[in-house]
Amino acid sequence: MSIVNQLSSSDKTPELLWTKIHSSVPSKLRRPKLGRASLSGMFLLLFLFLLQIPGSSWALQLDLWEYPRWLETGEKIDRFAWVKKRLKQFEAENPGVTVKLTELTWSRGDEKLKIAALGGRFPDVAPGTVPLLFIREGLIEPVDAYLSPEDRADYLPSARQAYTVKDQLYGWPWYMGGQLLFVNREVCASAGATLPENGRWSPERFTEILKQIKTWQIGQVGNYPLGFYFQKNETANFPLALTYGGDWIDSALKYQGESPQPLQGLEWLKKLMAEGLAPADSAGRTSNDVWIGFARERRLGMGAFGLWAIKALREKFPMDFSIMHFPTPEGKTSPAFVGVSGFYVFHRDDPERMKVAMTLARFLSNVDSQKALAAYTQFPTRQSAGNIYSGDPTMTRAWEILREGRSVLADSRWPQMDEELERAIQDSLMPGGQPVAEAMRKAGENVRVILDRTPASMHEDLRQGSPIGKLFLVLFVFALVIAVASRQAHVVFLLPAFTIIGLFLFYPLIDALLLAFRDYRLTEIGGYTLGNFTRAWADEKFQVACWNTGLYTLVVVPANVFTALAAAGLIASLAGAWKGFFRAMYYLPGVA
Repeated sequence: MSIVNQLSSSDKTPELLWTKIHSSVPSKLRRPKLGRASLSGMFLLLFLFLLQIPGSSWALQLDLWEYPRWLETGEKIDRFAWVKKRLKQFEAENPGVTVKLTELTWSRGDEKLKIAALGGRFPDVAPGTVPLLFIREGLIEPVDAYLSPEDRADYLPSARQAYTVKDQLYGWPWYMGGQLLFVNREVCASAGATLPENGRWSPERFTEILKQIKTWQIGQVGNYPLGFYFQKNETANFPLALTYGGDWIDSALKYQGESPQPLQGLEWLKKLMAEGLAPADSAGRTSNDVWIGFARERRLGMGAFGLWAIKALREKFPMDFSIMHFPTPEGKTSPAFVGVSGFYVFHRDDPERMKVAMTLARFLSNVDSQKALAAYTQFPTRQSAGNIYSGDPTMTRAWEILREGRSVLADSRWPQMDEELERAIQDSLMPGGQPVAEAMRKAGENVRVILDRTPASMHEDLRQGSPIGKLFLVLFVFALVIAVASRQAHVVFLLPAFTIIGLFLFYPLIDALLLAFRDYRLTEIGGYTLGNFTRAWADEKFQVACWNTGLYTLVVVPANVFTALAAAGLIASLAGAWKGFFRAMYYLPGVA
C-alpha cells in the first residue's frame, strides 16, 4: 500500500503529506546540506571562472589589423616586425591586455576590411585614411572624448583636418605624405635659370623661369619646361590650378569652382599651354606620362609627384633635382595637398574595451612611433616629433612644404565631386575645349546635385536584402499552402524545383535589371535614376561597342543560320550509310 493511502483523510494536508514522504526516503537519497567548506569552494570556482571571461579589465584581447610597413634593421622578409615590437611593449605597459594582430596585404586589405566591417566582423583598431564609409555607417568611434588638449594642439592643422568630419575627429593621425613640385636642376642650369633659394616663387617668377627653359629647348622636339595632368583621384596639380587661391568646395559644403581665384588659375594654365611652356595635350595626359617625360626621358623640366619620387630620383633614375613650393602670389599660400593616414577605432558597447582600444591607437601613433617614420619616407603629424630628416636638405624642404599643406574635403561624396571637377578641368584645357567659366559652371551644377543628395546606409541596405528574393520566398510558401489545401500533389513536388530556378535564374536577372536603375556605387547608395543609361549612351566607347555588337549580329547570325541550312540540305540529299556518317561527323564536335 502506498504512503498516501496509509494516511487518514485528516492527515492529507500538504504539510503532513510532505513530512511523511520525506521521512520515508532513505537518508542516502536525500539532498545533502551545504557546509561552509562547500560554499567556499563554490565561490572559489566562480571567482576562477570570472577570471577567464574575455573582455574583463584584467583579461582583455584586442584585435588589430595592420598593413606591412618597412623592414627593420636586420630583417629581410617580415615587414610587420616593427608593429610586433610595439605591441609587445604595449602589452608590457598594460598588464592583462593582449593584442591579436591580423596581417593585411596592400592589394586586398582594403576590400577585406570593408567586407568585414559591413558584415559586423570588424576589428577594434584598423589603419588607413579617414574611413568615410564606416563613419557614415556609424561604425567608428570619435576620439574627441579621449583626446587631451595637449594632443589636439600637438597635431598639425592639416592632420586634424584630414580626420575631421562634421566637427568631430575620427582617428589618430600617424603619418602624412603629399604631392610636391620637382625641378630638374640640370635643365635650369643649362638654361641659365636661377631657382629661388628659399624654394618660394610668384606666378610671374615661375613663368619667367619656364620661358628661360623654353628658349634653351628650342629645336628639341617634344621637350617642355613644365608637365602637368588632371586625373581622377589625383590631387598633384590642384595647387597649380589654385595658384591664385580659393578652393573647389569650402568648409560649409558650398561649391567654389566658379569663384574668381580658381578661374584665374585655370586661365593661367591655359595661357602656359598656349605659349608652349607645357604640352598642348596636358589635359589628356596621365601621371605616368608626365613621370616618364620627367624622370626617364628628361623631356620635361618640372612636374608634380608624390614622396616616392624622391627615392626613385636618387636610386632608379639618378637626377640633380630640387623640391620647390608651388607658385603663389606674394602674401598668399597655395599649399600642397597632403594625404594623412593613422589608426581609427570601431565602436563597441563595452566602454572599458573602447578605452583600451583608444589607448592602443594613441600608442601606435605617438611621438616615438612617428620618429620611426624616417625608415618609411613619410612625415610625422605631430609638431613635437620635429624634423626627423634634419640631415637631409631635400626631405627637410619637403617637410617644410607639407607642414603648410591641406587635405581634400573629408566627405564620402568627394570621389564623385572630384570626378566632375577633373572632367571639367580637362574639358576647359583641351585644345578647342569649352571656355573655363562655362566648364566650371556645368561642373558646379553636377556637384550641387551630389551635395544635395543624402546618401543612404549601405550597411542597412545590405541587411534588408533584396525585395525580389523575399517575394520569391513568400510566393513559394503561399503556393505550397494552396497546393496542399487543394490536394494538388504534382504541384507540391514541382514547387521546390520552380523556386530554386526562380531564385538562381530569374531573381538575379530581375535584381540586375533593377540595379541598372539604381544610383549605386561602392560607397554610395541613392535612389532610382535614368542617369546610368544617359551616361552610357553619351560614352563614345559604349557607342562603338553597340555598333560592333549590332554589326556582328547582322553578319554572323544570318551566316550561321544559312550555313547550317545548307549543310542540312546537303546531308538530307544523301542516301544510305553516307547520311549517317556525315550526321555523326557534324555532331561529333558538340559531344566530344
